[in-house]
Amino acid sequence: MGRQRGRARQTRQTKTTVLVVTNGEKTERQYLNGLKNRAHEVPNRDFTVQVKCIPGEPVEVLRKLQSCHSDVEDYDEVWLVFDVDDKPHEGFLREFARAHRGKKKGLFRPVFSNPCFEVWLAAHYGPLKRYQNRGEAQRHFGELTGRSASAKELPQDFPWERLGEACTAASSPPCSEGSIGELGSAPSTAMPVLVQRLRLAGESGAD
Repeated sequence: MGRQRGRARQTRQTKTTVLVVTNGEKTERQYLNGLKNRAHEVPNRDFTVQVKCIPGEPVEVLRKLQSCHSDVEDYDEVWLVFDVDDKPHEGFLREFARAHRGKKKGLFRPVFSNPCFEVWLAAHYGPLKRYQNRGEAQRHFGELTGRSASAKELPQDFPWERLGEACTAASSPPCSEGSIGELGSAPSTAMPVLVQRLRLAGESGAD
């Protein structure tokens, strides 16, 4: 029995550990937890996923993750889900570049949505429009769901089964592993890269 338990522990330790961090305390957090649940239903998965919300501007979130009190060393990959949101991100990109050159090289993988996360949510319903700012993207998402543009909860009938179609609808750059950390022009989102990493593109998922 002892040898069997040892083999089980060794099997668990070989799984890739993925942490997905967002500073969005409601919509992004709810969506990413739903994505995590679906990722854990992937047959023969060789990874585990955790989601964490850390309030603050992107550069502040990255610095918190790099602090001595952070547990990021326990993970193989840390994906950072942020909005561009009409704000300058030069400070974050400089901080990310330093982290990428240091001992945490390859650990952090930023995923930007421009102008906001609603670009990715709207892609589950069909083609995107040319949003100039957060307000336009939120209004369009509200029209698609029949709800207020200020609503922060996902609709109960959110079309999770359209993850593959969302990746296609949001196929404008940056949407490749090599472009992680780049800021695409509006509307754009790198969320398809994370979805593909979790092997969910084309998956229907369960409710």
